[in-house]
Amino acid sequence: MYLKKTAILCLLGVSALATSAHAGGFNRGEADTDILFEDGDYVMRGGMVYVSPRREFATINGADATDDHYSQAYWIPSIAAKFKASDNFACAFTYTQPFGADADYGAQAQMASLMAGGSGASHKDFITNEYGATCDVSMQAGKGRVHLLGGVFLQDFEYTANAYAGDLHLQDHSAYGYRFGIGYDIPEYAMRAQLMYRSAVEHDADDGSFDWDPAVAPFGLQDAFGNGTLPQSVKLSLQTGVAPGWMVYGSVKWTDWSVMDSLNYSIGI
Repeated sequence: MYLKKTAILCLLGVSALATSAHAGGFNRGEADTDILFEDGDYVMRGGMVYVSPRREFATINGADATDDHYSQAYWIPSIAAKFKASDNFACAFTYTQPFGADADYGAQAQMASLMAGGSGASHKDFITNEYGATCDVSMQAGKGRVHLLGGVFLQDFEYTANAYAGDLHLQDHSAYGYRFGIGYDIPEYAMRAQLMYRSAVEHDADDGSFDWDPAVAPFGLQDAFGNGTLPQSVKLSLQTGVAPGWMVYGSVKWTDWSVMDSLNYSIGI
């Protein structure tokens, strides 16, 4: 027999609470494909960004919240390397963590979840790692160059939830996606326009387990399986130099968060 569940992926909110969280809070790093526009046959760069959101509930079930902030701080890594094969062809290899969340819930939030029929989770988190390869075919067009961009990436997924009934762990070691786009740049003026599409990724977490709390059920450690979708997106980026040493940059991004409502999983018992 299998116990089927649906875990709402609002890790930054509790279903029993009036406060809700925007799914956009799951967005983290982006692959550094901009390195393809850099001068040089071989270019490498990397960095880390530290984020401390410190979100907290103002009220829980109509009462003033006493819990501490639930959203945990995190690092966003980014590594990129460009290799130029000719004047018209180059490839970049990238690493980042595109999606993730990490939340620790206090006693008041846990009790509110249990009273509403939820899991009473004390902790939930998920993380993804993306390893990508993107290539650029370019050609002269007027004062600048047109760039045709495309590539593939491997993305993994890991989810953990510590709740009243036990501890759930789900993992998908490899799922694949792709990106493609078009760009135009005039290096003399530091001008660039780029439109990039990133595909959705379907995850089947076949490597999972649920460790029952013996005070709740005597089932011990059971296999668990899950599936869900991480969203597609389209991003438009624009930049231009306005004076020596000065540049204006802006971007707009659409992400299909509607596919990220829930993570479906089953537990064998």
